Amino acid sequence: MVVAEQEKAAVQADFDAAQQARAALHGELDAARQAHAAAQARQEEGRRQIETLELQLHELRTQFSTELERTREQVAVAQKRASATSCRARVTRSTRYARSVKQAVADLHTERATA
Repeated sequence: MVVAEQEKAAVQADFDAAQQARAALHGELDAARQAHAAAQARQEEGRRQIETLELQLHELRTQFSTELERTREQVAVAQKRASATSCRARVTRSTRYARSVKQAVADLHTERATA
């Protein structure tokens, strides 16, 4: 009977040790689950931030494209105005030159007539 009690005590000790190991593993598993859940939450937050930033980037690109097109149109208008101003300046110079030539011709006729 003593041997049976000793074996029973040994089995009970092994069982208690296994229970303690099981409890320790359960604690580690719970900690790992919590760490995993926290990592998933951080990952999801990161995804949300990426989505938000991608939307902002899209909006900024759209605004930039619109502003760029508007600026190109303004440059084209300014170039047309500059070209028109240049043409007007040439016409004005040509008109002045033509008047001065006419005046010079008139002056020559007057000199000839009086000479």
